[in-house]
Amino acid sequence: MDIELIKKIREEVSKEISIRIDANQGWDLPSAIEVLKKLEPYHIQYAEQPLPYWDFINMRQLRRKSLIPICADESVFNHHDAFKLASMGACDYLNIKLGKSGGITTALKINAIAESCGMKCMIGCFGESRLGLTAAAHFVSANPNVIFVDLDSALMHKEDPVIGGIEYNEKDNGKIIIPDSPGHGADIKEEFLKNLEKTTI
Repeated sequence: MDIELIKKIREEVSKEISIRIDANQGWDLPSAIEVLKKLEPYHIQYAEQPLPYWDFINMRQLRRKSLIPICADESVFNHHDAFKLASMGACDYLNIKLGKSGGITTALKINAIAESCGMKCMIGCFGESRLGLTAAAHFVSANPNVIFVDLDSALMHKEDPVIGGIEYNEKDNGKIIIPDSPGHGADIKEEFLKNLEKTTI
């Protein structure tokens, strides 16, 4: 089913449009080899986390057997993970998430390790508001080694509780505009916080 779906998508869009796939740890090594081999004709930019997060050895094996680049996501929480993945040659790209790394400090360390060995990074997100995504956008703007950006989760929220912060330019393919205000440039609306359920101990 995955293969047929990608085939149909590629038939509808030009080769200039990148297709990236994310298995979210859903395959074992034989399945990943089989699927990625069959997807090679469809110009896949990379396959994200095809194997379980702990399976570094088989990720290395998969990378050796696949023409489609491998991006590690759940496998890389901190700079120790990044060093192990890079030194093993287990992936082509590292997916940094500020919520996963615990903030900008560790994210910088992950990127530095990747950059030192010629590996590029992407930055992704969880179900975050524009508060966290603004910090991530600042991180991207300061680190040219981050070449893939996935910071769209705020677009899926019913309510936007953020003052300031990044903006999405719909007229320019969703280009992210970073605020030029001092510091982070984003905050949470006071009235939104007042309406939240409060728990005290």
